[in-house]
Amino acid sequence: LPHCTQLVGEHMRWIQLHFPAILYGWFFAGLALSGLFAPEDRVAELGSTVVTQGWHLSCLAVCLGCVTLGLYAWRMRVPTAD
Repeated sequence: LPHCTQLVGEHMRWIQLHFPAILYGWFFAGLALSGLFAPEDRVAELGSTVVTQGWHLSCLAVCLGCVTLGLYAWRMRVPTAD
């Protein structure tokens, strides 16, 4: 049972360390998913010349979210011994 307590503690430290990136990822994942189901009148309310359909919003969210999370993952990588 002490091993389980140590394991939970390690997971909590990992979550605390990466919590901002987790929130950021969930935000852009939600934005990408909701863009797929957005009604045309709601997309038109944005008044954008770039985003004219819901899937445009999804593509934009995926591009912005993946680039930033990719840079975060690259920065947080664990160096390997050669």
